[in-house]
Amino acid sequence: MMALALILVGMLTLASGSISSVDMLSGSWKDMEQRMTDRSRTEIDCTDWSVTGGGADLHLTLQNNGQVALGQFDRWDIILQYHGDSGYYVKWLPYNASSPGDNEWTVEGIYFEGEAETIEPGRLNTGEEAELLARLDPTVGANTTNMAVVSTANGVTCEEVFRG
Repeated sequence: MMALALILVGMLTLASGSISSVDMLSGSWKDMEQRMTDRSRTEIDCTDWSVTGGGADLHLTLQNNGQVALGQFDRWDIILQYHGDSGYYVKWLPYNASSPGDNEWTVEGIYFEGEAETIEPGRLNTGEEAELLARLDPTVGANTTNMAVVSTANGVTCEEVFRG
């Protein structure tokens, strides 16, 4: 009788663990599907660039042509490959919500048809453009060909080749 009780308790424990694992797996699968759906509906385009301040400031314009409003700029990545006066640099720049220091970037503004955004401030909605500013040290060399890669929080990227 005792052995039968131990077998039943063991079977119930295993069944409970299996059900819990299946539930966790199902939740993870749904989260993954949602991320993939958001990613497939996201599209950004690098539309313009300029280098000012003697090569210290890189201005990038991004347009949201997808169906997902984008935010969480602190989770975005900007990676630059550029030639400076004394070498070649590959840099990942962290986000700064206010005024960027050396080797940081920020969103200068978000615009819709040339006007500053008023609906959902701080979010890049469909059809809006974001003006990004990256401060570089060392500076971008004159007459050089360089590349910027911008990646959103959900992993969608755009690349822009720019001249120093």
